[in-house]
Amino acid sequence: MAQSGSTEFEVCVVGLGVSSVPLIKELERTGIRYCVVSSTAFGVWKKLHDAGENFDLVTTIESTNYSWWSYDYDFPFYTAKDYYAKLQAELDDSILSKVMFKDVAYIQHDGTRYSVIGKDNEVLAASKKLVHSIGFSPDQNIFSNLAKIESAKQSVRGKHFLVSGFSDTTNLYISRL
Repeated sequence: MAQSGSTEFEVCVVGLGVSSVPLIKELERTGIRYCVVSSTAFGVWKKLHDAGENFDLVTTIESTNYSWWSYDYDFPFYTAKDYYAKLQAELDDSILSKVMFKDVAYIQHDGTRYSVIGKDNEVLAASKKLVHSIGFSPDQNIFSNLAKIESAKQSVRGKHFLVSGFSDTTNLYISRL
């Protein structure tokens, strides 16, 4: 458990993803007592990595425009594998010591503090401030859609496809056509 088994924190961040890392790094820098509760780190990126998927991330380099990374527009752009490795490198030992990799069932607020409750009804963390940093739900059919694209590759020459999605998911699908 984060910070020597304690459950009391100034700030609790629920979700460990791209959007929460800048805040976590700032909390770390300022010495504010915090914890992170998340089922995984960088959810969809971990799933893609674990499945061996890799593709150019044209839009992801744009997202670094407002993030904590310096960047330039040299080609090639990051690949999914490079991006996941870069995200993982942000999680040093000090940050990881404050992360509880657990599923959150629900959150209670009693007017003065928040309690983050796990699936077994245990209090995972209590805090004065809560940041709920859960990303959008990616295409739940991403792997089955990739399989469909793979099986259709032989017959797609000269045909049109409608890709419904945005950002890196669309890049992934297009890279497979």
